[in-house]
Amino acid sequence: IFCALSLLALVLGACGQPAPGRGTTATVEVIRAVVTIKDPTGQHAIDQHERLAPGSTLTIAERAQAVLHHDGGARLLLDGGAVMALGERGWVLSAGRLWADVSAAGDNRGADAAVVELQLGALTLLGDGAGFEVSAQPPGVVVVRGEVAWRGPAGRGVIRAGERASG
Repeated sequence: IFCALSLLALVLGACGQPAPGRGTTATVEVIRAVVTIKDPTGQHAIDQHERLAPGSTLTIAERAQAVLHHDGGARLLLDGGAVMALGERGWVLSAGRLWADVSAAGDNRGADAAVVELQLGALTLLGDGAGFEVSAQPPGVVVVRGEVAWRGPAGRGVIRAGERASG
């Protein structure tokens, strides 16, 4: 019993105080490496999964893939070459492409968890769910399921299932 108590005291003493945290809003999971995160603490590659806070930028290497699970319910599959920042109001895709499944977002219609920004403008979920692919270069959107509203310099509109919009 003395050994067990000594070991427990050693483990608890080594743990120390929890690190001061930042408010996180999503988890990124690596499907195929290499995925790097740049945030206020620096830049590093991740092996499996990690929590993200607004202000973090993900870079997905060529032939790599990652899935972002937003706390609001949306899921994003980021393809090789994607560069995406997690903002206060959603995501900003600056390179590459992603597939978004926002059906799990439930009643978050138009909420932060369902907004993607790119050169084409801001895309917002309409209705109960949508599945869409977004590419940054050239900017474009293909809606597979549901409806997505867009708003940008060229105006605004709705892209429905089976439709494509490009800038």
